[in-house]
Order: sequence, then C-alpha cells, then structure tokens
Amino acid sequence: MADDGTWGDAIEEQPEEPFVGREHELGVFRANLAARPRAPYLLFDIYGQAGMGKTRLVEQYRALAKDVGFLTAATDHEQRTELQAFSVVAAMAKLSDDLSERGYHLEKFQAQVNCYRQCMQEIEADPEKPTGLAGMLTRSVLRVGVGALKQQPVVKAIDDSLKEFGVDSSAWIDQAGEVANYFARKFHNRSDEVALVRDPIRTLTPFFLEDLNRLAADQEVLLCFDSWEFTCDHLEQWLLVHVLHPRTLSRRVWLAIAGQHPLNLESDGWKPYRRVIAPPLEIDVFTEDEARRYLADQGITEQQRIEEILRFSKCVPILLAWLASAKGGSAQEAADSAVDRFLKWVDDPTQARVALWSALARWFDLDTVGIVLATTSADGTKSDVEATFAWLSRMPFVRRGEKWTYHPVVRQLMLAYACERSEAHAEALHRALAEHHWKAIGGREAEPRYADDDWLLGRLEALYHDLHQPGDAMVLAAIDGFLVALDKAWAFAGELVQTWQQVAEENPRRGAVVRFARLVGNAWAAWRDRTWTGWVPFRQVADVAALSAEARLTLYLVSGYVYFALKQYPEALADYTQALALDPQDARFHNDRGNTYAELKQYPEALADYTQALALDPQDATAYNNR
Repeated sequence: MADDGTWGDAIEEQPEEPFVGREHELGVFRANLAARPRAPYLLFDIYGQAGMGKTRLVEQYRALAKDVGFLTAATDHEQRTELQAFSVVAAMAKLSDDLSERGYHLEKFQAQVNCYRQCMQEIEADPEKPTGLAGMLTRSVLRVGVGALKQQPVVKAIDDSLKEFGVDSSAWIDQAGEVANYFARKFHNRSDEVALVRDPIRTLTPFFLEDLNRLAADQEVLLCFDSWEFTCDHLEQWLLVHVLHPRTLSRRVWLAIAGQHPLNLESDGWKPYRRVIAPPLEIDVFTEDEARRYLADQGITEQQRIEEILRFSKCVPILLAWLASAKGGSAQEAADSAVDRFLKWVDDPTQARVALWSALARWFDLDTVGIVLATTSADGTKSDVEATFAWLSRMPFVRRGEKWTYHPVVRQLMLAYACERSEAHAEALHRALAEHHWKAIGGREAEPRYADDDWLLGRLEALYHDLHQPGDAMVLAAIDGFLVALDKAWAFAGELVQTWQQVAEENPRRGAVVRFARLVGNAWAAWRDRTWTGWVPFRQVADVAALSAEARLTLYLVSGYVYFALKQYPEALADYTQALALDPQDARFHNDRGNTYAELKQYPEALADYTQALALDPQDATAYNNR
C-alpha cells in the first residue's frame, strides 16, 4: 500500500515565504556568529508593533544559527497563563520539548517536570483536598509557591500589598500553614515532591539550567522568546532572578527576545547585562523599496495591483503578505477596504467565504472549516472541506502552532468586516461553533474536568462563542461557570475572565457582556490581588436565584471572606449564614462565621459555631484555639 505521508507532511513541504529586508538586523546577528567563540553579544532585543515581522525575523535568526550548528528552541504567547508559576513551568517545558523533538533531551528537568505534573494531578483529583474558601486559598498559594511567602520579591507582592490595602495578612499565613499540613499528609516522606509543588520555579530551574549547560558544552544553543509582550510579566523576573542572576548560564547559550516594546536596559534587573546585549533592534514598516521587492519575489508585477497593495497595506509586512497571497481578480475593480480588496482577489468564492468567516474562530482546524462551510453556505452546496482547509492553512497570515490561528492584525480586520457584513451570519456561526466545542468536551451538563487540558481548551472556546450570542442567558451561564471554576480551579477562572474580556473588546455593542466583563474582571482581580473592594460590586449585582447551588456556595463563601477582610461584619455574617444553609457540614464555614460573630461581640453565637466546627472536625486546631 502506498504511503505518501500525512497532511502535516504536505504542509511542511510547502515553500517558505521569501524573506525581504531587515539587512541591518540580520547583519548584526551574522557578525555575532562570525565572532564566536568570543562573540560580543549573548542577547538580542527585537521590538516593534504587531504585524511588523518580528516572528519572521526570529525564525531567520533560528535558521542562521542552525546553519552553523546551533540547537534552537522557542516560546510564544501560548505559554502565558494567569499565574507566574504555571507560565514559567510551561515556558521551560516548551523549550525542553523543542529540543527533544530534535533528539536532544533535558533529561533531569523532564523527569522533574513530569513528577511535578503528576503531583498536581494527584492534588486536583484528591477528594480530601481543601474545598470551598480554604480550597481556593490553597490553590492560589500552591500555584504561587508557599516557599515564596518567605522570600522577596514575592513577599512584597503578597504580604506588603495586603498591608497597603489594610488587610491583616495573618489569614494568609494561617492558610499557608493549612497548605503545609495538607502537603505533609499528602506527600509524607516525599520531601522532593513537596518542594516541587510548593515552589516549582525555584525547584525546577536548576535542573533546567544544568541540562541546558550540558547540551551547550557540545553544541551552542539559541533560546528565543517570541510574543514577549504576552509573557514578560511572568518570564522576565524568572530570567533575571533564576536564570541570569546566578551567572552560571553557559555563554554558549544565546537568547533572543521579541516583543512590542524594548527591554528596559536602564532598570536594575537588566543593567548588569547591558554589555552583552546587542543594541535594541526596532522592527518598523517596510520601506517602499523593500515592499516592492517583496511583491516582486511574490511574482506580482502588474503596476496597478502593486499600487493597490501598497495603498491598503501601508507597507506593514503582514498586510503586504496577506494581500499578495490573493492572486486573482482585477486591480481595476474598486475596493473600499483592505479586506474587501483581499476578498475580491480570491477567485474561488468558497475560499473567500471560508477565509472571511473563519476569522470568527480564535483558532481553526479541519472541523472548524467544515462548520464554516456548512453554516455560511447560501444554497447548502457541499464543498471540499479538506482542500479548502489545506488552502487556508497555507496562507501567509495563518500561524502554524499547536492550532491554526490568524495573525491578530489580519484577524481583527477580517472579524470587523464579517460582523458588519452580516450580524445574522456571525451569530449563527458562533452558535454552531459553541455547540461544536461543547459536544467535543461532553456537553453542557457534563461534569467539569479541570485536570484535562483538552477539556479546558474546549471550555474556553465554548465560552468565547457563547458570549457572542444575543440575549442574557449565556451571560448568566458564564457567571455560574466562573464561580464554580473559582472554587475548583482557581487559575482557570482567570482564563475564563480573559476570554470574557476579549469578547467585550471585540463586540462592544453587547451591553450585558461588556458590563459583566468589567464586573467579573474586577472581582477576579480583587480576589487574585487581595484588594477585596473590586469584589463587592459584583456581589451586589449577582443574580443569586439564577445560579446553581454550587455557584451560590462559592459566591457566599468568597463574599463572606471579602466582607470580613473589609470589616463589614454584618454583610459577612449574612453571606456565611447563607453558605452554611447550603453546606452545614463543613467545619471551616462554622469557624469562619464564628470569627464574624466574635467581631460583632456576639460571643455565645461564636462559641456555638466553634463548638460545632469541632464536632464536625475534632482535629480543627483553629476552631479549638478560637474557642
């Protein structure tokens, strides 16, 4: 039987886009390569606005490095999470995976990160892990790293910030103690695993550096950090404090950082390394000469078409590539926007339709293209889904990562045009895509699987498309999902908020979506940063009657804790009482309400709650001390 390979093989066989311009930036890197082994620069700082070709330049750096024997690996925006520990671990794992794909393994690091993931899965699956309010705090402390509570600068971000907002940090220390006790029970006689989950950054990074230096002894390494604007708030501190500051990283390991803004070389963090950082390389629009050379390399020679492309693209590289990829139509046919120009130059109407409407999805695959074709077909005509997907996936404005995505600059233009063209089509497609993602993860009523990455990804996409639909039902469901996630998977609740905020930015006419994006976002930030006051407006407008019992419990518990921290004791008492009506068997809830009664000087009621807490959990030392 003949084996001609896979779709992936076919896509990889397609020729790369020609690379034009950037002679200075390439020259700096080539000169540094030629100066080895005493190359003057170990870090390259590339910056420029979206669409200028930073990713393409990073790819060229990687290609040049490979040509002279370097190993290369890269991170991008996909490693960004809501919490630093997760982002840093994801970045190290991505770099390790890139190297492993080429047969070079960070063996010690990989063993440790696998152990870390297994421990986290055990914790998530443990029915005896802390639940409710204490569970939320456990997960928040756990993912920042309990060890960090004792160390700078994280202690400044937690303990000092609590004082700044008038919040007693003793509750945090109590929760840290509860976490430590839980770890002791969970991982008894497994001190290495406790260290991993308590402080994954500090524990994993030495293994990562040891393995990386071992590889570099045989082959030089280039590590690239693309889309730095998405990850810098988490990865920059890690690079400076844990990777560069010990000064043990081999000089045979080079770094390239590409983002929308230059590194602050005057800051205390970067200043010690200025002598080995190349002068910042700003990537701007092409000159007209470079743009014309690019179009010539694309085989575009008709003068009127060239002028049209220059007019609509304004020499922005990604827009040049996008418009140049449509080879049909006539330059003489009028167009009133870049999107209109592109669509009129795509000869196949099916391809034009799919290119436009696929922009409604944050990422696409073969199934997505099939749904777009079925939903937007005016006459129900069936099209060749695989051929259409293959065509779209080869377009220069499509990024090829774990998923297929449009370049954000092109997607923004296409999305706005599509929604202007037909709001009804947009709503129908969002509805179809939402149902597709819900079906893929087991349906709307299925039990959440917060330890399953595929479920998490599908849940985010289902929310994204749900919130684009008219009416308030999806907003109420989204609030419910946010509250349940806040209890079960603290960091994932933040990703739900980010998704919600993206919908609000893309569709500002959706009043309820925009309003609650702000309220939920402020509530999440208040809980994450322990600033508290941002939670109160959300609590005041939440439609309790519309929530599931599980969501109501979380709402009451968090609100009770927030009101207590703000010294609004009557409000805290009311919410803790509502929580106990839903779950009277949790000792900690009785203890929390007992503390509230004590602040109100209602000591008999406080004593009754402490006594009940001990009856439910005789080992509850906190309730014993309070009583």
